[in-house]
Amino acid sequence: MINPLLITRKENAGILRRICSELNAVPREMIGEDWSLAVFLKRDLKTYLYQSHFIFDLSAFKEQGDELVNLCAGIYYQKSDANIIIYADNCYPGDEILDKLVHNGITNIVANYPDVDEKTNISMMAQDLKECITEGLSQKKWRRFDKSFDAFAEAREAARETLNKTKSNRSNE
Repeated sequence: MINPLLITRKENAGILRRICSELNAVPREMIGEDWSLAVFLKRDLKTYLYQSHFIFDLSAFKEQGDELVNLCAGIYYQKSDANIIIYADNCYPGDEILDKLVHNGITNIVANYPDVDEKTNISMMAQDLKECITEGLSQKKWRRFDKSFDAFAEAREAARETLNKTKSNRSNE
């Protein structure tokens, strides 16, 4: 059963609630402004350890940057199988916070898609959120947040592998 905990701002609660509803998930909700993840970890996390997922709206927290990344990573110390999903509607690929999350093993990230119109962006983010909740965001998608990822190098390597397979198949004929 999917029973996520949502910690979000009121502005984002509707989209998160709607996606959960589509998945027949029953979320617990903590809605408001200026949440402290540090206080949540110390005081409240033990109450919510049974939740299947923790969906954190980045814009709802006081902590930002390295402090937020370290606190998210700290959840794994208390619940090693935690499914943390970061909803970052104010972030884009290339943002430092997303890169740091990925490098700390937090890869279920929902963020903006540049180069698409607003309607398409919202639709793609909703699809990513569904994927994060059901099976985890695919590596193909979360790699866009890793600044060290070089898509061109990967494409060249894939082309090289295809060429080598083609050569190998021809030589076996």
